[in-house]
Amino acid sequence: MGQVLEHCLQVPKRRARETPHHYMVTHFIEAVRTEFRKQGVSSMEQNKEKGGQFLVGYADHLFSINSDFHVGDMRDGFDCIGSGAAVALGAMKALEDLPPKQRIERSLEITAYYQADVLEPFRFKSMAFTD
Repeated sequence: MGQVLEHCLQVPKRRARETPHHYMVTHFIEAVRTEFRKQGVSSMEQNKEKGGQFLVGYADHLFSINSDFHVGDMRDGFDCIGSGAAVALGAMKALEDLPPKQRIERSLEITAYYQADVLEPFRFKSMAFTD
């Protein structure tokens, strides 16, 4: 899924005066669904299309894309996904005075301590796309 997002997804341009949220739930997510189908990433389960779960930072928002392609926008400005999400969310909230990269690293360490299937090494990847 990550490789498809990084190497195959053609990100559509946002239209003038279109809000970031509207763009994400319409044009962006449709491009993702189309590419996931094309690349064999999505599947059908009980007549529902399923993809993967990932985070997208766009236009000063952090969007959470769920496996059912629902687009969430956390008001706190941060979000966590995966099996350790609840622990990581608590750690992120408690560490909100730290600089972003330190906060993420420390939250991952705390999550790994409490969640057996969250393990180091942690790798950070940043991808950029423009309008």
